[in-house]
Amino acid sequence: MRSSLATLLVVSLALLAAPVQGRAQEPSPGVVDPAVRETLAAQGTARVLIAFAVPALARLGPEALGTEPARAAIGAACEGLVAGFEPGEFTLRHRYGSVNALAGDLSAAGLERLLADPGVLRVDLDEGGTGQLAEAVPLATLDEVQALGLSGVGVTVAVIDSGLDTDHPDLGDDLVAEQCFCSGPAGSTGCCPNGADSQSGAGAAEDDHGHGTNVTGIITSRGTVAPLGGAPDAGIVAVKVLDNNNAFCCVSDVVAALDWIIQNRPDVDLVNMSLGTSALFGGTCDNANANTMALATAIDTLRTHGVPVFVSAGNDGSGTQMTAPACVANAIAVGAVWDSNVGSQTADGCTDATTAADQVTCFSNSDAATDLFAPGAPMLSTGLSGGTSTFYGTSQASPLAAACAALLLEDNPALTPDAIETALESSPTLVTDATNGLAFPRLDCRAALGNRPPVARCNDVSVPTDPGLCSAAVASVDDGSSDPEGGALTLAQVPPGPYGLGPTPVVLTVTDPEGATDHCTATVSVIDSELPTLAVSLAPDVLWPPNHKLRTVRATVAASDNCDPSPQLRLLSVVSSEPDDAIGDGHTTGDIQGASLGTDDREFQLRAERRGGGSGRVYTATYAAGDASGNLSASQSDTVSVPKSQGH
Repeated sequence: MRSSLATLLVVSLALLAAPVQGRAQEPSPGVVDPAVRETLAAQGTARVLIAFAVPALARLGPEALGTEPARAAIGAACEGLVAGFEPGEFTLRHRYGSVNALAGDLSAAGLERLLADPGVLRVDLDEGGTGQLAEAVPLATLDEVQALGLSGVGVTVAVIDSGLDTDHPDLGDDLVAEQCFCSGPAGSTGCCPNGADSQSGAGAAEDDHGHGTNVTGIITSRGTVAPLGGAPDAGIVAVKVLDNNNAFCCVSDVVAALDWIIQNRPDVDLVNMSLGTSALFGGTCDNANANTMALATAIDTLRTHGVPVFVSAGNDGSGTQMTAPACVANAIAVGAVWDSNVGSQTADGCTDATTAADQVTCFSNSDAATDLFAPGAPMLSTGLSGGTSTFYGTSQASPLAAACAALLLEDNPALTPDAIETALESSPTLVTDATNGLAFPRLDCRAALGNRPPVARCNDVSVPTDPGLCSAAVASVDDGSSDPEGGALTLAQVPPGPYGLGPTPVVLTVTDPEGATDHCTATVSVIDSELPTLAVSLAPDVLWPPNHKLRTVRATVAASDNCDPSPQLRLLSVVSSEPDDAIGDGHTTGDIQGASLGTDDREFQLRAERRGGGSGRVYTATYAAGDASGNLSASQSDTVSVPKSQGH
């Protein structure tokens, strides 16, 4: 509804807490529905829903809804109310953990006792109602969202309806849990599959009508037999409240379903209820009677805990009213449009002589409290016995909107109910209901999704220095940044480079064609992998005469490096082409002296002699240079010769 959630929750808590008096008050004629007295007069007992105040909740604040302190306060107030009855005055059917209401069979004496209690807010008949009976998906653009890779994965939707065909090939894999709250008329057995008023576990939500199977398929059909659902990979918690006539006897069963979700299914992300009371309400109805009070408290509690509730607006063709719970302020009420031109159509007691896409159906309810319209007729979906079924109604529009919400939540699990509702209601397509002249947003799931921002992905990178430089001009940290919309991204790094030796933190910003951005941070590490260079020259380079004396030889070495201004020189070796004591060289030893290998020694002694009868002697000195990064240059050598004879 178009209202402030915070304001509505404050109103809800005020309703829960009031009134509190120390003495009994005169019964208020506004507390009890006259229909309760009429039923008591005719039947002796009446099945009622009782809304009661919980004073202890006033100090807890709106965020308390659904919490353990709130449940304890509601439980204590409930116990006190039940304990006040005398035997035969009241037979309990439902009590709730998170809703300040009781349901049961009430006698006339019990009614008078309730009316003497100032904590009793309303007593109303436990109203009944019904479920509100493949161009829809593309018209609402869910197919475009699916094409972006979204399918409802990780999102769980509770469907409160007639159950589902648990063996249907399009649905079985999505079923997460089952529950039933389905009471029969007074004196009859319940309408759960086990014949009781409630049932839990496998088989509890087996559908015996087909409405719930159709609704569930609109959300999550895998498309094997029936058309693909809007969110085919969403999980389903199925809660059966409708019988084989597609009806519920009592609002208290619907409240029990909501309360069970609040208490037991924290995994539920969304709720869909394609059902409504027989009674119609103009505008918001939260305080209209005990039934709507209980529904509003349950829906408010779910919304407070991040769970939006989608409800069909009803099929009475009214332009001034909707059914409950669609009229609850925090419900997202959905009306129906035709999904295409399907010719003249008669459905739900009215006829549209012509039909067209986005034409509001003649049967759809709407008023100023209606939130959204969606395709709802005709809707081919899953059916009983593993087949298909076609339904017309706001019942089919509501789950299509819920399916879109599931896709939005898969894309962004942090979305709040307010954000989801705002996105859905921001549709650029408006439809006008001719019965009241009001314009409403029509579901456009692609528009609701909006522009999905790009995703920046970074990775630390190591790059070598550019040739001859102690830096790298270009080094991208992008590691597959992407645009979910498929657009071309603009990438910018700060700093942009060049990057100096060592680590540099950088921020990568990616921008999509719509101007949306994302950022990530990584490190560019520039590594000096270029080897030092050097040149070696020995002097003197000729030893003459060969007088067997040691001569001092000095090395001139020029070493340079792109990053290290003073590379470390290393003398690797000094070797001779002849052994120390060659034949005819004077029988001296120690021909190479003073050479300190592994250091930057540039001066040593070489003996001026050579082997007799040989071609001359050659001494070779080899150097290398190492830089601060540990790079070792290629070795460079020079020679000193002792020739065979002068001039050779």
